[in-house]
Amino acid sequence: MRNAKNDKKFDKAAALYNEKRYTEAAPLLEALAEQGHSGAQNKIGDCYFFGQGVEQDNAKALEWFRKAADQKYAEAQYDLGYLYYHGKIVEQDYAKAVEWFCKAAEQNDADAQNYLGLCCYRGEGAEQDYAQAVEWFLKAAEQGHIRAQYNLAWCYEEGRGVAQDYAAAAQWYGKAAEQGHISAQYNLAWYYEEGRGVAQDYAAAAQWYGKAAEQGRADAQFNLAWCYEEGKGVTQDYAAAAQWYAKAADQGDADAQYMLACFYMKGKGIPQDFAKAAQWYAKAADQGDDGAQFILGHCYEHGKGVPQDFAKAVEWYSKAAEQGHAKAVELMDRMNSLIARMKDKVQQEGGSRWRVDEAVFHSRRMAEAYAKRLCMEEEMKEVYQKGGKIRADLVYRRPLSDSKKEKKKP
Repeated sequence: MRNAKNDKKFDKAAALYNEKRYTEAAPLLEALAEQGHSGAQNKIGDCYFFGQGVEQDNAKALEWFRKAADQKYAEAQYDLGYLYYHGKIVEQDYAKAVEWFCKAAEQNDADAQNYLGLCCYRGEGAEQDYAQAVEWFLKAAEQGHIRAQYNLAWCYEEGRGVAQDYAAAAQWYGKAAEQGHISAQYNLAWYYEEGRGVAQDYAAAAQWYGKAAEQGRADAQFNLAWCYEEGKGVTQDYAAAAQWYAKAADQGDADAQYMLACFYMKGKGIPQDFAKAAQWYAKAADQGDDGAQFILGHCYEHGKGVPQDFAKAVEWYSKAAEQGHAKAVELMDRMNSLIARMKDKVQQEGGSRWRVDEAVFHSRRMAEAYAKRLCMEEEMKEVYQKGGKIRADLVYRRPLSDSKKEKKKP
């Protein structure tokens, strides 16, 4: 039940609520709710749901939401749909969620229209229907609903429910990006970089990667770093590249950890520091990056940034080889060959002893470590006791990758 006098009281109470003066707002809202004011009923429902100005009480929250929704208050209808969709304070029920979303959407509630689009897109509580999803996304997007704009762009990109249209996708990503949607900013940057749906523009790409990066998106930070490293759309700046690689690396991005390690190894944009390089290679290696595993093996083999440790070198070389890293596979093949040749040499010499000079000592130690990993320690001990002299070049490096990350679907 609404009247002008109560509407003014509600506006005052709502203003207090929006100022987070909940203890002052709650009693005013509840008094108006008791008088049947639908807006106050919905808002006091929020107070009980979140425990704002009153003791948190799910039962009372649901009661007030229902009273407001029964009066066809669109926001309350949306709220009930949201609760049923996510199973919050009620048992999850997509069909009931769709029922309430429909009621609110028909009153042009943009949040409800977007959720109804999601239900149609995913087939949750309704038959999966991409075309219907697009219709609802469009209704909400045209009202400026940020997530609906992103979802509509995605439909245009994938050709779901509408003809595939990269230009239209770019347009809607742009609208959402302007409102600060982080994934829209990232995808729009990728569109500009690739010239998809828009004219290729590295400066615009770097700008939008920058906006997403500032919001903390790790892959945007990585790609912005790549832009600075390569001078794509920005002035080449290794220090800035290192800074952005570091931000992404700190968030656990394995590719960024690898690149930051490379920067430390070369002293590129930051002071050369082998210990920090090894530290970041290790972080990436622990996440399964085969290139980092290979170079970490190299670090342990040569004592670069870490104490020299042939056993650990072999461990990391082996992990890289197991993932198919070409140089690691080649190295392990050489190691197997070296062990076989040393065994053959001992047999040919009839067990005679000969000197192992410094030039081959390194290879011998590596082979010994590898033999231990292959559970051949006792067999190889006999070889070394009798002596062996095999030369092998075991040093390989992976070139630094200059390729950026591929676009990730949010």
